[in-house]
Amino acid sequence: MTPKERFLRALNREHVDRIPVGNPVSVATVESMEACGAYFPDVHLNPEKMATLAATGYEILGFDTIAPYFSVQQEAAAFGLKMNWGTVDSMPDVLENPFEDPDDIIIPADFRATAHSYRT
Repeated sequence: MTPKERFLRALNREHVDRIPVGNPVSVATVESMEACGAYFPDVHLNPEKMATLAATGYEILGFDTIAPYFSVQQEAAAFGLKMNWGTVDSMPDVLENPFEDPDDIIIPADFRATAHSYRT
């Protein structure tokens, strides 16, 4: 049984050959970076290094899943905000706020309908 089959079967409450192990969050620890040779901040900006570090969950830790992200800051970067991409032992951080006041945030009336259309 492949890791993907195992994990998906378990999610569907079907028989598996063993209990799968999945990690929905980052495996980016200093020890993982040292084990694979891919470090912060490079992994946030280099796809090969990102894949190398993400693979440690499967290749070194034995998980049945791979999570190719290491923080919750990539969304802010995608919107063009200034970033500190971290260091080997610190997570990335957003250096600016695009809004000065919560009232500056405008949510369109059709937001839910628009968001739903992207999923279909």
